[in-house]
Amino acid sequence: MYLTGGRQFFDRLPVRLPTDPRVTFVNGILRVQCTSVDPAGKQSNSGVLEIPGASVNNIINGLVGSAKAIEDKLASLEDDNKKDTSKESKKKSKKK
Repeated sequence: MYLTGGRQFFDRLPVRLPTDPRVTFVNGILRVQCTSVDPAGKQSNSGVLEIPGASVNNIINGLVGSAKAIEDKLASLEDDNKKDTSKESKKKSKKK
């Protein structure tokens, strides 16, 4: 649905995502309220990530790809750790 000037209707209205109130889409900009956790475990606001509406798809896909790469790396490190642990236990059982 378009209004005069070619702007989409939802670009003119604030939209809160139902799953997270810290994410809004207003005036064609996706805003994500970011938080950090201090050493004591307390959360605090650390800033706002602002993504232009036209770039949301590319940025989200990039973040997802990065998260998957991290997950794969952590899984391979975990597998390597399990292999090393099993090798050490075999060596110990052979020494007995």
